[in-house]
Amino acid sequence: METLTANLPDDLALCHQLINELLLDKQKSQTLIEKLQHQMEQMLRYRYGQRADRIDPNQLKLFIEQQLAQAVQSIRGITSATISFTRASSSASERPSRSHVVSR
Repeated sequence: METLTANLPDDLALCHQLINELLLDKQKSQTLIEKLQHQMEQMLRYRYGQRADRIDPNQLKLFIEQQLAQAVQSIRGITSATISFTRASSSASERPSRSHVVSR
């Protein structure tokens, strides 16, 4: 560690100048890193994005067929429930009314 401190200047103004130069150099390096990362993302998106983002129309057909089958099942369930309810209602209306029964 003594070798690092031996190279530092004793003048405070010179130390401040050295610190400012290091900070500027760090900022330039960080900007370059961000620029290169952005370029890398663009290149990867160009290289792999087109195929990965492409949708096969046959896959959409499978999805639509699955949704259609679920909709048909739902309609059948609603229809059978309606028929059961209608039958129950019609059999209840065929029962004799209690108006003729004498209460005790």
